[in-house]
Parts: sequence; C-alpha cells; structure tokens
Amino acid sequence: MPENSSLEVCDPCGIKVWGLKMFNAIKSNMEEANKRGNLDQGGNGR
Repeated sequence: MPENSSLEVCDPCGIKVWGLKMFNAIKSNMEEANKRGNLDQGGNGR
C-alpha cells in the first residue's frame, strides 16, 4: 500500500472484503475525495 494512499486497507484485503469491482470503485471515490480535500476532516478549517 503506497504511503500517499487514501485508504488504510491493502489491495488484497480490500478485494477479499468487498470484491474487485466494488473495491476499485471505493478506491476511485476515495482518491477523488482526497483530491478535492473532502477527506481533511476534524481540523480547525485552516
């Protein structure tokens, strides 16, 4: 798992839990949310 990954799940584990198609969709959505800054929660807004 790359250090800059948006997920804290390795690919083989994610595929076992959600299946390949769903895991790829989750990864894609998380990467897009990270690019938009939507994963930066809990901070003071600065």
